[in-house]
Amino acid sequence: MTVFPEILSYENAPDEKVVKFVYASGAFPIYFQPVQKTVQGVVSTYVDGGVTNNYLVEVFDDKTAARSLPQTDNKNYKTLGFKPINKEILEAYQNGTEPKPFVDTTTVVDQLYALAEVLTSFDLISCFQNHDRTVFIDDHNISALSFDITAEQKEALINSGYSATYDYVMRIENIMLAGLGVND
Repeated sequence: MTVFPEILSYENAPDEKVVKFVYASGAFPIYFQPVQKTVQGVVSTYVDGGVTNNYLVEVFDDKTAARSLPQTDNKNYKTLGFKPINKEILEAYQNGTEPKPFVDTTTVVDQLYALAEVLTSFDLISCFQNHDRTVFIDDHNISALSFDITAEQKEALINSGYSATYDYVMRIENIMLAGLGVND
């Protein structure tokens, strides 16, 4: 098996339907059927890049985007990321402390679940490196792999997203009114 990471765009896949790769991006292994593509008779299977990096806000930091930006850090501040995150993890990051473990890993099933959680949360490093252009949304301890959430849980997530986005916009507006940079 050969693994090559690939970021698909109109430039390198102009004949592909966007919906196919949106599905591929969300096709978490074991839970969903992977997307396959045949190129020159060779079948390739796309495995969700979100398994190891589901926060690709840096993709838009290319040279074309960076040229038009006044910042010296080459971040494209026209790109805003949204990250559902466990409140305890976010608070631990903000306070510089270690978060508590989520699961008891005494059984094989628990260990597999913990592995899935680690793989799906590995992108936290990227999120924290890009905290200045990330809206952190309290996920209310609802896993992205929870498929049967209640109406109350859905409402809590919607309200959490709205509140976090509002707070982010107000913070950025206050920074701009004060004449400071985003990282100040």
